[in-house]
Amino acid sequence: MKHTQKFSMKFLCFISLTILIAISGCNDATDGGESAGTANAPEVEDRPKISWVHPLPQGHSLKDIIYLNGQFIAIGDNGAVLRSADAIEWTASTANTAASFSALETNGQVLVAVGKRGTNTSIAYYSNDNGANWQAADIDETIGELRGVVWTGNNFVAAGSSNDAVLISTTGESWNKQTAASTRSHKLAFGNGAIVSGSLNNIKRSLDGGSTWSSTSSVFAAAEVSALYYDGTQFLAATTENFGGIKISSDGESWASDAADKQYVANIGTLFSDIIDVDNYYWLTARDGSIHRREKQNATWLEKLAGLDVALHSLVHANDTFVAVGESGAVRVSNDGNNWQTIGGPIVTTSRWAGIATNDAERMVALSEDGKVLYSDNGTDWTASELNDSPYMTAIAWSGTRFVATGTNVVANSIDGETWEVVDPRTGTGDAFFSHVAGIDEKWMALVGNNLADDQLAICSPAGCDMREAPSATRSLIAAENQFVIIRAAGTVMVSDDGLDWRTTERPINSSNSFYRIASIDDNIVVTPQSNAHQNTAFSSDGGETWISVDFPANANITASALFSDGNRFYLRDGSSAGQALWISEDGLSWSKQDLPYPVRGIATLSDKTYILGNQNHIFEIELP
Repeated sequence: MKHTQKFSMKFLCFISLTILIAISGCNDATDGGESAGTANAPEVEDRPKISWVHPLPQGHSLKDIIYLNGQFIAIGDNGAVLRSADAIEWTASTANTAASFSALETNGQVLVAVGKRGTNTSIAYYSNDNGANWQAADIDETIGELRGVVWTGNNFVAAGSSNDAVLISTTGESWNKQTAASTRSHKLAFGNGAIVSGSLNNIKRSLDGGSTWSSTSSVFAAAEVSALYYDGTQFLAATTENFGGIKISSDGESWASDAADKQYVANIGTLFSDIIDVDNYYWLTARDGSIHRREKQNATWLEKLAGLDVALHSLVHANDTFVAVGESGAVRVSNDGNNWQTIGGPIVTTSRWAGIATNDAERMVALSEDGKVLYSDNGTDWTASELNDSPYMTAIAWSGTRFVATGTNVVANSIDGETWEVVDPRTGTGDAFFSHVAGIDEKWMALVGNNLADDQLAICSPAGCDMREAPSATRSLIAAENQFVIIRAAGTVMVSDDGLDWRTTERPINSSNSFYRIASIDDNIVVTPQSNAHQNTAFSSDGGETWISVDFPANANITASALFSDGNRFYLRDGSSAGQALWISEDGLSWSKQDLPYPVRGIATLSDKTYILGNQNHIFEIELP
């Protein structure tokens, strides 16, 4: 249920906000062996601090927003909570959970957020201080994701993916499971003594506070109810054009639609995600990022407002201000409903990052998998660019004179990270999935990661690229000082000055175990195996010519891990399913463990500050102890 209130407000200019989150809960790490080069994993007492860089004010998707006691409050994935008095300056926090919130409700004093943890475990959290602090509620966690919650005047009622139960609570602290057949719900609304539940193919109604439910009109068969709202007089349900687009009911049982609504929904080609009413209009957000306005008294639609850049999930109006929230932490604000301000700047991409690189500590460039680029000279102010007509991108590096990047069928380069030259170096017709790129001054190379019959190494310069044969079973490629280094599945290392002539160096390990990842700092190189054979991690201090074995900490999961370097430290992202443990080493020999709230997809240092790429489109500044 939306709570709409009006107060006077001066619309302020956006002030950039950085949110510091103290990370806790690191697991203890155990010591490794005692041989030369042994990696140790001491217990870490100090915790890193994480600051959001992009998107701002934070990047987790926001699913619902309300206005309570002078504040806008939004909730979403990863326990995200945003609060603001003016909708311009926001404070981000977390409900101390990796769970994801789907819906938010209040009785005027207590806030309740419901959702899921993991795949389908029920969760509910409550706050008695306007969202500043949250506690986990006592609930039955077995009824699946909770997708909706309402306040009936007496109780909170929550429902979701379960088809045979709802949860009921008087205070939000302790919830009772109520067996109720066929109550699966995507949306909930309460009004005129009735709770209405909308799902994928049905509308249900309860007249006794959620204890029993009955089916209403069959007009919703096979239709998704994507938004549900009570305006004080009647219910509105948004659905597909095949089932009327917008259906209206005074009691939640009998529903009617208008041909004009059906036609409008058919024309826009998307589903609505939320509905509110302000003055004489209904305002609706949509999954394509657009916002729509309909007269309340008849099915007359005004012009569709300009689409925004990401899907919107929820909308509220209070303090003479509209606030819409959505994917990737999107916050959109308007004081008239026509002109919308993007808080924190535009969201450049919703894809994951492919990598990040810096050019001698003067400029940092992040590249996304869909070819979008963000670059910054200070880590605070970011400018967007992109690779024209780029397909799926996989990697980026700094050659010493230019940024180089690669992806499916392309190798790209840029002197400044803003303007890019993109070439397709293939000589054959098959797709080339270039997975690694490295450069030394005006020469750079991209390695094909799939099994093409054609040549698998692109050797490039400002004049263009040539495809050449790569050593067989090559797994990864880097540049270490003045030579290129590759690792092979057979557990061997090869080096080359030009990419044409390769020679095998001293074999790092006496094993058939495959190498998987490689990273360097100057002449210091670390390679990790594909399997969890910790003793087969190897280290070289002379550019890959000679090697010693490193016994990596036994509690590290090397399988499916990722290895990085920012020029100052080595980092290994643990290969566990969560991928949130980060192993850190300044010398490639001794390693310590830090538990982070997010998996790491890349690391770079700019002006003595360290930045990490999160698992989605997130960039953080990290202060390591």
